[in-house]
Amino acid sequence: MPFLLSFFFFLNGGIWTFYAILVKDFFLGVPNGIGFLLGTAQMVLYAIYWKSKPSQNISELEDGWQHKHLIPENSSED
Repeated sequence: MPFLLSFFFFLNGGIWTFYAILVKDFFLGVPNGIGFLLGTAQMVLYAIYWKSKPSQNISELEDGWQHKHLIPENSSED
């Protein structure tokens, strides 16, 4: 997920939560408060892992070696 999209989802949840507190609207504040907390967790995780590299090469996953083990070559149908 792109960083700017995540950031603006986080910001949107925070602004609507702040507005819900100002007008004392429980039904507006709860879902946006949850979204703000989840957005905060997402930003923290992004800050922790922003320099990490993928653990496996994509070409290793796409070469089809799994199919060799799942489908027997000498299958005879009666």
